[in-house]
Amino acid sequence: MATQMIQNHTYIDGNQIAFYEQGSGSAVILIHGIPTNSLMWRNIIPQLAKTHRVIAPDLLNYGESAKPENADVSINAQSHMLAKFMDSIGERNADIVGHDIGGGIAQLLAVNYPEKVSKLVLMDSICFDSWPIPEFEPLQESGAESEMSLNDFLDMMRGFLPKGVNDKSVMTEELIDQYLKPWSSETGKKAFFRNLRKV
Repeated sequence: MATQMIQNHTYIDGNQIAFYEQGSGSAVILIHGIPTNSLMWRNIIPQLAKTHRVIAPDLLNYGESAKPENADVSINAQSHMLAKFMDSIGERNADIVGHDIGGGIAQLLAVNYPEKVSKLVLMDSICFDSWPIPEFEPLQESGAESEMSLNDFLDMMRGFLPKGVNDKSVMTEELIDQYLKPWSSETGKKAFFRNLRKV
């Protein structure tokens, strides 16, 4: 039983998947969207952990998880990765909560692995043709990342992140820095653009 929130990791198809967990009982798995990571659930995890085992993974190519250059990181591939992740952490089924593209991953998990999903909760989820959002369409063009310096990319992300929340005051400079940390290198920048194209 994890009484405090701890960061752990497992390996899926040879790639490290980082995750936070806390609590015990029936499992709740929280799936983030783009461009965030498991950090988005930092205030929710302790509340849910009073009655559940709460697990919040960083998707492949996000956060502290591996960022392999040639891996399929599409929503469909991430749903299969999540099924393997559940097996790896010993959870046969769970309540699945998905936000943004995490909602798309959760929907595919429920369709392809219905036995793994006890309950499905979708928050501001993508569906049908709601992705990409207009702001990201030009970034999907081939070579877009090579035309943008790392500093320009990070400045763009600094401007974008506050637009993704209702209460702008919560998106402090410190929190933005935490969200940008996984993307704050050429490797991270390239991973972000791969994610945009593969979704």
